[in-house]
Formats: sequence, C-alpha cells, structure tokens
Amino acid sequence: STGDPGVPYETAYLAFLKTIRSFYPNAYFFLTIGPMLGASDLAVADTRLSNIAGNWTAQTGDKKVAVFDFGTQNLGSNGEIPSGCDWHPSIAEHQTMAGILSAKLTTYLGW
Repeated sequence: STGDPGVPYETAYLAFLKTIRSFYPNAYFFLTIGPMLGASDLAVADTRLSNIAGNWTAQTGDKKVAVFDFGTQNLGSNGEIPSGCDWHPSIAEHQTMAGILSAKLTTYLGW
C-alpha cells in the first residue's frame, strides 16, 4: 500500500467525472472498490470515493453517482486460502462480485 492519495486524487476524479458526464449525460456512474483492499486501505478508498460522490452531487445536483465496494476477499488468517494469481480474485470471487454488482444494478437501475 502506498497510502492515502489525498485531495489531489479527489480533484482529478471530479474532473474525470465532468469529462465522462459530458459524453454520457444520462448514465449512472458507479465508483467501485475491488476486493483486494481491506481494513484501513478499504476505509481510505471508501472515504475518498464517498467524498468525490458527495462533492459531485453538491457541485452539480447530479445524483446519478453511487459508491460501493465488493467486500474483502477471504484469504484466511495468513493467506492460506487459494485465490487467483498473486492474490487477485479467483473465479469464485468474481462470481461473488458479479452477484454484488447485480444487486446494486437492481437497486439503482431497477433491472
């Protein structure tokens, strides 16, 4: 982990959202966090993305931005549970992530 990317990350991400919103004016944007982060790193990522979504809505009135994470993959207490290459998500973990994504799409988009 390299730590908290800070406010410059939020500023750059807001500029990115502005750009993609100009191309997709009616789309719903999901700011997601993958399962490889845990504990303090997950909390930092969640805080930064939540700040971005909140600032975006406050600045633009656009409420079509949501933040969610895919949980933290279970590697066991010392990494003994097999995962994908270099601890990336396995096929089973991707299936779990797909279920989480599907539920979020249903919640936000009514699919």
